[in-house]
Amino acid sequence: MRRFADATTVEELLAKAEHRASQLDPWRDVVNQCWNAGVTNAQDITAELRVLGFTGSVQIVRRYLRPLRPHGDGRKRGPGKSAQTTPAIPKPRLVSRWMLTHPDHLDEDDALGLKTVVSSCEHLERLHSHIRTFATIMKQRRGAALPAWLDTVDADDLPALHTLATGLR
Repeated sequence: MRRFADATTVEELLAKAEHRASQLDPWRDVVNQCWNAGVTNAQDITAELRVLGFTGSVQIVRRYLRPLRPHGDGRKRGPGKSAQTTPAIPKPRLVSRWMLTHPDHLDEDDALGLKTVVSSCEHLERLHSHIRTFATIMKQRRGAALPAWLDTVDADDLPALHTLATGLR
């Protein structure tokens, strides 16, 4: 509600959902490979995805390909920009789930994904360390260690954790 109350223009209210999960997420690498191989027809790519188990519509694929087409509007056919060839960056919600799940409850793929994400970013590495330490304090009921953890969090440059620390105090 605050976002609507504080908005001064309509554009502020029309925010894109960039990090929302999509039915196409598990198949983006295949779509990118097809696009880079010269297959630019969304129906052809969708047919190839269906063979692999994709159950979404051709419209999802069209929407994904639109920015890659010439002029980025989806009106022109043919190759435009090349698609991303590196693995897609995991969504924030997925990374959060990995970090907040007990390490013993992560399957191999999730554990590898967490390790890759954490090792690629210093801030995430420190955040993950704070989360694991906090979980240990809570699990082992070591309340005496909480003030030291709060001081460590305050000394670190992670504003979201500062808010948590303030709330806990």
